[in-house]
Amino acid sequence: MSFLATRSGVSALPYFLRLALSRPVGQASLRLLHSDGKAIEGQRLRKLCQQPAHFQRIVSNAGVRCVLDLLVGIEVRRTHEGAQADLAVRPVAVEADDWMPVQVKSTKAVRKEEGADFSPRTYHFFRSVQGYPSMPVICVSLDVPQIWLFDGSVLARGPHHLKVTEGKKWDVWPYRCNTKKGGRGSLSARLLDAYDSDAFMKTSLETILRQRSSAAHRGALSTERWRPLLDKSGIERVDDWGIEGSTVDEIWATKAGKKLHIQHKLAYWVEGSRGCRVVLKKYKAYQPQKRSNSFQRYDEKDFDALALALPPLAPHSSLPFLSANRYLYLIPMAALVERQMVNGAKCHSTSPGSAVYLYPPNLPIEPARRANRWTNAFLIDQDATDKGVGHLLSIIDGFFP
Repeated sequence: MSFLATRSGVSALPYFLRLALSRPVGQASLRLLHSDGKAIEGQRLRKLCQQPAHFQRIVSNAGVRCVLDLLVGIEVRRTHEGAQADLAVRPVAVEADDWMPVQVKSTKAVRKEEGADFSPRTYHFFRSVQGYPSMPVICVSLDVPQIWLFDGSVLARGPHHLKVTEGKKWDVWPYRCNTKKGGRGSLSARLLDAYDSDAFMKTSLETILRQRSSAAHRGALSTERWRPLLDKSGIERVDDWGIEGSTVDEIWATKAGKKLHIQHKLAYWVEGSRGCRVVLKKYKAYQPQKRSNSFQRYDEKDFDALALALPPLAPHSSLPFLSANRYLYLIPMAALVERQMVNGAKCHSTSPGSAVYLYPPNLPIEPARRANRWTNAFLIDQDATDKGVGHLLSIIDGFFP
């Protein structure tokens, strides 16, 4: 049973979330913030918390926001979604491009168990703490609140998940920090000590921002490819912290007031073929019995449209005329549902994903694959007279009235 299913009202929320809802802006020293610095509206937060997937993202973001609110004398940069580190930090007195990557882990509530002597004891559970060598790993328990700072190299030698039992080996100095904004034992002081230590890596900000998964990197490339066309079309990109880690990469807002939830993908060339392929799949929820995440198809409610871009360069020397920046694809979810490429009313597949094949104009194509050219109905040619603006708006108006 989920955390929210066992309780009701604001009292069911962890400490930091209750604080964000109950106190006016300026009175809460630790509060959730939008990426643009505005306080989250309580009504919207309550609505998001009713959805387990959104609630998990709120918990993750809450930990990062709490860390940001506690730091003093430290310059901080948020990294991109999917990056290995959540933050890049350096002392405000340092002007050189030497940043320290920092990972933040959050847990929403304290857990209880019986000790070896059958006495009750409490602990805090943090998932996936390995994979951060030479990096500080900050663990935030939102309900208490409590904060710890660990050496990622030490955690890498232990189990995949971290269990911090109160009063035991992980819940002691020098790991545990107080929740004050400065002074001895504060998170700021501990991070400054870590920055001065040779045990933690320091590198350029650009390097830290590039250290993310290949899937996140490819999605970011597609986002950049679409940016010029959106600017010409008058479509704005809405900043919304709630989509971080979800199946939505961007929210587009048109001049007509329409809002579209967009999933970005960068296609890749199929070896031995003259076409491109995009794999449509997402992670399943974490399954403790398997200790891993497996894949599944998207659901028809995961996003409104699929925004695709071609690979940077064609590997076939016989196709020098094909420009990767020329063609874009905007495929509405309705088209994917019609062809049973996502789960919905017409399809309930247990397969780990599906594939969309792209064959831009002028590319030779085998007769057996000509049926895959249905995607060209959603192709946008940026070399057209109107730079592709007209066809983009016609797709949006036709499928999202």
